[in-house]
Amino acid sequence: IASNNGDSGVVYSSSNNNVCSTGTQPGTINIKGAGSCTITATVGNTNNCTYSTTAATYTITVNKAAGSVTTAPTPNTNLIYTGNNIQLLSAGGSGTGTMLFKVGSGSWTSTLSSVTGKSAGTYTVYYKASASTNYNESASASTSVTIAKAAMTCCTPTVKSGLVYNGSSHALVNDCAPTGGDIYYATASTGAGSATTVPSATTAGTYNRWYKCVPDSNHSGGTS
Repeated sequence: IASNNGDSGVVYSSSNNNVCSTGTQPGTINIKGAGSCTITATVGNTNNCTYSTTAATYTITVNKAAGSVTTAPTPNTNLIYTGNNIQLLSAGGSGTGTMLFKVGSGSWTSTLSSVTGKSAGTYTVYYKASASTNYNESASASTSVTIAKAAMTCCTPTVKSGLVYNGSSHALVNDCAPTGGDIYYATASTGAGSATTVPSATTAGTYNRWYKCVPDSNHSGGTS
């Protein structure tokens, strides 16, 4: 549509100024955000209009831009097993949308305090920026966070005293409970030491038994 031969100027308007707005120069459009808007051009005074059409419309679609993570999350360091859930990230980073996280094959969450691990080991934490008004969801990336094993605290079984033959089986030691593992007993110093049952004997005699502290999967150390 145009103005000519006594027609008044053309007036432009937008149906959605959040997506596009008319510029200060006639016929210019300012893109504001993703979405759709309809631009209408109208002849202001139609008394002497030389055209059969006094208004025209055009729909503009603005697609979302590709999303991205602008600052990666910060992994926590020097983590040691405690028996409780431990937060794996100290900061969530930033992106073109809300930051989302998941541990391994878990579910996505935007709550940083929910990104945790409990057992000792290395965890893969995935992250991405969610879709927002003007951006699509970003591709996901990952970082690794390690929870180290805690040191096992061993203990020493004590020998039972005052044992006298009576035809029944006698426990030979007073068992103890280490922190982060088990006591294993063997009948020889080169034994496998795979039995956690307290050693016992029935007949009179002198017995030698060996023990060692064996850590569980979340602890290190031990003795043999």
